[in-house]
Amino acid sequence: MNENWQAIKQQLTEKEWLMDGYYRLRKQGEYYEFAFLQPGVCGDFLYHPQITVQEIANEPVPIKYFDNGSSPVQSFVRDERNQQQLKELFEQLMQAYLEEKRGK
Repeated sequence: MNENWQAIKQQLTEKEWLMDGYYRLRKQGEYYEFAFLQPGVCGDFLYHPQITVQEIANEPVPIKYFDNGSSPVQSFVRDERNQQQLKELFEQLMQAYLEEKRGK
């Protein structure tokens, strides 16, 4: 997971259009917001999803998930019950970006 994260941090600067939407990596203080943005009907963007990541001992730890591109909207913060699910969603988003980047 860390190898993919480091590759993404090196390749993705702010916002990049791939296939059918934007991928964005934005540093916010000690956190990173990693997101796939789909254009909305009013010129806005839908997060499908946005994952907040904190680096702890040089390892990426997903701590928050938000997806308003799905129905119903999904939003949760990492806890004991969902930490594995959040890790899997984070890995899926990283893999999707890297695969689309290679295919570009």
